[in-house]
Amino acid sequence: MIEAEPLVTVRQLVKTYRDAEIETQVLKGLDLDLEHGGFVALMGTSGSGKSTLLTVLGTLLRPTSGSIRIAGEEIVGLSEKDLTAFRNRTLGFVFQFHHLLPDFTALENVLFPTWVAKRGETRAARRYAEELLARVGLSDRARYRSTKLSGGQKQRVAMARALVNRPQLVLADEPTGNLDREASMQLMDLMREVSHEEKTCFLISTHDAEIASRCDRTIHIVDGRIADG
Repeated sequence: MIEAEPLVTVRQLVKTYRDAEIETQVLKGLDLDLEHGGFVALMGTSGSGKSTLLTVLGTLLRPTSGSIRIAGEEIVGLSEKDLTAFRNRTLGFVFQFHHLLPDFTALENVLFPTWVAKRGETRAARRYAEELLARVGLSDRARYRSTKLSGGQKQRVAMARALVNRPQLVLADEPTGNLDREASMQLMDLMREVSHEEKTCFLISTHDAEIASRCDRTIHIVDGRIADG
């Protein structure tokens, strides 16, 4: 029986920052595999490289060297145009700060990645966006501008936005960092449901041991390398 290829395969990943004549190597030959539908916590101290890893996996920052294969495609070396297309069809992002567009409604914020990826909106996309808002408990806030939403509501809109293009991989950087405990657990439950139902892989960066304990796997990054997990 042929084993399925991991969703993400990273080999010998290096990221070096250069400032004048000073070089700082943040990722140091890192190796990582993530499976389809994985629900994975990423932990590490400040400066360990976890935010850099998420940014590189998200194609928002190019590595210095190494290989990154996601959904069967080697992404290192792709042109900016091809990287943008890949990002829009394959990846979703959730950040500690929601980064909603203030003049847009909750529904418009959720639909925004669809407009970017497909240069327009379809009825199916709008229905799915409305369905996602319902799943995060915000059907009654769909037409509210994001400035009228609470912090927890904004983060739930951000989660719906990350999922609207049905990504295979969602990168979540401290997604519960600005939420109270109840809202944090609700967001984790939603991510797990989506991971199970859609076979979406979540890589969740967190400092919170309780959040990590709710994941199926915990990866520790230490000094630019995966230490365990």
